[in-house]
Amino acid sequence: MAENNKDNKKTQKIKRFLRREVNRFLNGPRKIQATIIGNDHVVESERQKYCTELRKRNDNHTFTLITNNCIGGVIYHNLGEQFRSPTINLFISGDEYLPFVKGIREYLSETTELVEVINSGREYPVGKLHAKDSSLPDITVYFQHYDSFEEARNKWHERCKRVNWEDISFIWEFYEGLHNYKHLLEFDSLNIKKKIILHKEDCSIKNAFVVNEGEVTPGKILEYEAGGIKRYLDQFDYVEFLN
Repeated sequence: MAENNKDNKKTQKIKRFLRREVNRFLNGPRKIQATIIGNDHVVESERQKYCTELRKRNDNHTFTLITNNCIGGVIYHNLGEQFRSPTINLFISGDEYLPFVKGIREYLSETTELVEVINSGREYPVGKLHAKDSSLPDITVYFQHYDSFEEARNKWHERCKRVNWEDISFIWEFYEGLHNYKHLLEFDSLNIKKKIILHKEDCSIKNAFVVNEGEVTPGKILEYEAGGIKRYLDQFDYVEFLN
C-alpha cells in the first residue's frame, strides 16, 4: 500500500512536470513568435497607410524617374505607378552616372546595344550600354535584382519604350568618397528641370537634399528608420519633387 502511494506521488510529480513543460512550450517561444508576427502585421499595415497617403498627394501619373540605384523602383512602388523608367532594380556606379545622364537620349535609344559582361565577378547579371555614338563611353549596369541577363535586358528595353521625355526627372544618391565632387557641380549645372542630389551632408549645391542616415553605407537610404514605418529616403519629399 505504501509502495502504491509512493508510485502515485511519483506519477503525479511527473504529470505536473510535463504540464509545466507543455505550458512553457505553448506560452514561451511560440507566444513570443506570435507577438513578433503580430507586431510585423501592425508595422506593415502602417506602411500601407503611409503609402496610401503618398498616393493621395501625388498628382503626377506620367513621370519618368532616372536614378543611379534602387531608389527609383521604391518610389514607383510606393506611389503605385507603372515603371516608366529602365533604371529599376539595378545600379550604375557614381563615376558613370553623370555621363549616362548627359547622354540619356542616346543610351536609352533602340540603337544602343546592351551586352552582357561575361565573368564580371558578380553573383548577378552585369551589362554594358554601348552607344552608336562612339564619343560616348560605355556604361556598366549592375542588375543585382535579376535572375538572368536575358530577363534584365528584356525589362530594360521594355521600360525604355515607356519613357516620358516630356516629364523626366533625375535623382542621384551621392556617397562621399565614392564620387568626385566636381561631378556634383556639373550635374547641378545641367539644363534639366527636375534633378536632385541626395547627400548625407550639406554639399553647398543648389539642387541637393541632406538625408540624415548616420553612418552611411550603400543601400542604407532604403532601410527603415526606427519605428519601421518610413525609410531614410522618406526624409526627402519626392512627391512634391515629382509634382
